[in-house]
Amino acid sequence: MRFHKSIGLASAALLAIAANVGAQTTTAGVSSASGSDRQAALASVAANREGVIASIVERWRPEMNALTHARGWDVEIASFLRAVSAEKLLEASEASSYEGVVAAVHGKGWAGPNVVRLAPGDVPSPNLGGNTSELVFYPVTPCRIIDTRLATPATAIGPSAGRQFKVNLTDYSAQGGFAGSCGIPTTFDPAAVSVNVTSTQQTGLGFLAVVPTGAGIPNSSLLNYTPGVDLANSAVVRQAQGLSDDIFVFSGVGSSHVIVDVLGYFAAPTSTALDNNVLLTTTNIAASATFSIFSPACPAGWRLTGGGHVTTSFTGPTIIGSRPVQGTSQALITGVNVGDRWLVQGANGVTAQDIHSFSVCSRIPGN
Repeated sequence: MRFHKSIGLASAALLAIAANVGAQTTTAGVSSASGSDRQAALASVAANREGVIASIVERWRPEMNALTHARGWDVEIASFLRAVSAEKLLEASEASSYEGVVAAVHGKGWAGPNVVRLAPGDVPSPNLGGNTSELVFYPVTPCRIIDTRLATPATAIGPSAGRQFKVNLTDYSAQGGFAGSCGIPTTFDPAAVSVNVTSTQQTGLGFLAVVPTGAGIPNSSLLNYTPGVDLANSAVVRQAQGLSDDIFVFSGVGSSHVIVDVLGYFAAPTSTALDNNVLLTTTNIAASATFSIFSPACPAGWRLTGGGHVTTSFTGPTIIGSRPVQGTSQALITGVNVGDRWLVQGANGVTAQDIHSFSVCSRIPGN
């Protein structure tokens, strides 16, 4: 809980805002008038910021919720809208598209997330392996990346101010942390990090918040601190993408020294090659004999992904069937990953020979 009070606004009050400015009302519920009416609209936006933000978010919620790769968009855009001027917030409320809302916040030339607009009936395509969804957690040995008591300069954060820090470095000593790598990749920006944040040597009552760099003034606290009491809390913090600094640590009301230990990071999964195991059966077939040969079954935890046969001669047997089966049934198996072995059937020629039937069994490493 923060130490300052958030402003709430009922929908009826939003309608009153539009009526007071006496101009054309947009879908976000804010006037697009000019002159003195424009000034009145700006004053209303400034006084009722939370209500205007809520109306913008609700205006675009149906469209944005249809995008599977845009989860969390409402929290992100609300955070940005809280940090912009009343002029930009009014412009965002008048936007005719969600891209217009983003442009009002970041500027027309902002090269940020590519928001895909869906035509009626369109189905969003999955964003497989993206760095904002389907993330994998990679734990690291707990490692100190920030200690403002030992940083350069060694000053506390605040009051009511913040400082930007880097998360993926090869040496954190300038930030007061470990003089080496903490195992966070430096070739790309992970989507988020798991951290433990400690407040110490405070000057008064206050709170700490940690957000991605560029996300504006945080609207929620990670921990509330009291002078003379060391207090810690853990969190998963999104990391800024493509910026020189990764996270923003804000100390509200009072000031505090801050210690941050990283516990792991979240990133898109990497492509993992399958483990393949070839199991072979060798059977000697007598001259002029028919045969049905089953290859070895795939063991538990493995799937049949292929198979076949090899003979010691290219002219002897006539192969009449080669297919995956389940168990020792000779029935044809249909579907994916149903069979657990391979069946080879045929009739041999005039010379006895070996026929090799094999199964290709696969699994994801570690399973």
